[in-house]
Amino acid sequence: MFNIVLSDGDYDEMVPFMKGLNASSDDISYRLIIHTANWGRTGKWSEVRRYLKYFIIPLKYFVFRKKYDIVIGWQQFYALLFSFYCVMFRVKKTNRIVVLNYTYKEKKGILSRPYKWFMRKCTNTKYLDYIHVNSCEYADYVSREFNYPRERIVAVPFGVMDEYRRWAKVDRPEGFEDKEYFLSIGRSNRDYDFLIDSWKGIDYPLVIISDTYVNRTNNPNIIIKNDITGEEQYPWIANCKAVIIPIENAHISSGDTVLLSSMSLKKIVLVSDPSTLSEMYIKSGENGLAFTKDKDSFKKLVLEAIQGKYDYICENARICFLEKYTREQMAKSIAEGINF
Repeated sequence: MFNIVLSDGDYDEMVPFMKGLNASSDDISYRLIIHTANWGRTGKWSEVRRYLKYFIIPLKYFVFRKKYDIVIGWQQFYALLFSFYCVMFRVKKTNRIVVLNYTYKEKKGILSRPYKWFMRKCTNTKYLDYIHVNSCEYADYVSREFNYPRERIVAVPFGVMDEYRRWAKVDRPEGFEDKEYFLSIGRSNRDYDFLIDSWKGIDYPLVIISDTYVNRTNNPNIIIKNDITGEEQYPWIANCKAVIIPIENAHISSGDTVLLSSMSLKKIVLVSDPSTLSEMYIKSGENGLAFTKDKDSFKKLVLEAIQGKYDYICENARICFLEKYTREQMAKSIAEGINF
């Protein structure tokens, strides 16, 4: 029997995580297996293919489950569906299952009750040994929502690769060769309506990058770009004045990758508070800035940042990232929280 980590990410991005995970124990080693499921969301068919793979890949490992001891799902649905099949087929417990980066977002309408039933089955305590989340508050929420033991939920911040050398001196984006701008980026759980509404009266460029957000604002200082994907985002992050992450639902973990990538590139990051980001990553005034969703106080903070009041945060952000939020450190912290 051997131990596996099932991921749908890029191999190079997983290398530091595997290094940290395997360095955490002399007795346990893990093998990385990648099954890409997210080819880019280009339409309904791509969504159908993605969900089909979420169900098919875990089924393959479930059938041959006696070959494995520990099964870790970096892609949460690979581990959740593995657990689900164990529950539905009522098999003898053979594996130790860990789900990483767990996020539950309640469905609306007719899917609400079936989806919650499905998640309850996935998080059955007999088969699913540990859940990893990125926030202590979110761990409490998951425990209450699914009656899952809190002591088996590991709250450890996310981690990303350090690509400072690759992106720090990249050319400025077209159209911004000679001017600065604030940046807000991301597709899920963002309150861009608040951001746009609050930008009235701020005479400074704001670029919003999201492939799903639609807003016909007539503010000449706001540019919304729907065609930036993957690595195309990094020149925008590397050359902005600051990054703003306005969170819509404070209880859902999201925005971690954007936040940490920005910190690694020495950027001032403004995050809404409350949120899992302000809880787990940001010490306001030290390694970033936290703002309440009050238009006047937010506008004051932005104007102060424009004037350079918080430029000292840039170096602090990178130092903090290197000490706490690399992917290797994430793996070591998760391993410390799991006790088999």
